[in-house]
Amino acid sequence: MKNPILNKAIDAVFPQNETCDVCLEELPYKTRLNLCSSCLEKLPFNDKKVCLCCGAPMDNEADYCLRCMDTKRSFDKCRSVFVYEGLAKKVLLSFKYGEKKYLKNLLAKLMTDKYLSERFEADVVTFVPMTKKEQRKRGYNQSELLAREIANSLSLECRPSLEKVKESPEQKSLSAKERAENLKGVFSCSDAALKGKRVLLIDDVFTTGATANECSSVLLKAGASNVLVLTACVTALKPYMV
Repeated sequence: MKNPILNKAIDAVFPQNETCDVCLEELPYKTRLNLCSSCLEKLPFNDKKVCLCCGAPMDNEADYCLRCMDTKRSFDKCRSVFVYEGLAKKVLLSFKYGEKKYLKNLLAKLMTDKYLSERFEADVVTFVPMTKKEQRKRGYNQSELLAREIANSLSLECRPSLEKVKESPEQKSLSAKERAENLKGVFSCSDAALKGKRVLLIDDVFTTGATANECSSVLLKAGASNVLVLTACVTALKPYMV
């Protein structure tokens, strides 16, 4: 439940730019990311060998993970800042469900860094949408918050090009193929301004890629020339996700 009075009290006790955004310990000096050295060391950055398509961490010599070898992707490629585990998972869940919207600053800065280091090129930024009912329940769309911060940093336009026209059933226990089937017809796009544009699609987590794939397919049908995907986290490949 939202408690604006409590949130203001927390902000007063732990003011931004003076405390670590993750553990709330006092920072000895101001840092670009508002992170203490301890939290920075604990974050599982996805900076080793990755799948050339989806950006999932790889522990073998293959160029593509089993998910991408088994699935036709609508997007060109996806990259993610963190592996979805440990402290990164805790941070993302706090941002997504814990009303800690200020964490968008940390995540968006790192996602912008990833965009630049990967030499992505886009003309417009958009994000994975929620239904109106879902957004009312949560209070905000975390992917939209990230997209607007990233677009601002890159001096790109952020457009709400996608619409989620119906709610999708729970996906946690489904395989990749079941997730893809589950999402058919869930998203739509009628944004004529995307015609011929290179689109950067923002989401919080890349799991099997079903959501990114369906959204990218819809964007391409609307006229986008290609779609790149950028997320805060990516899950490591597990057998049940194939």
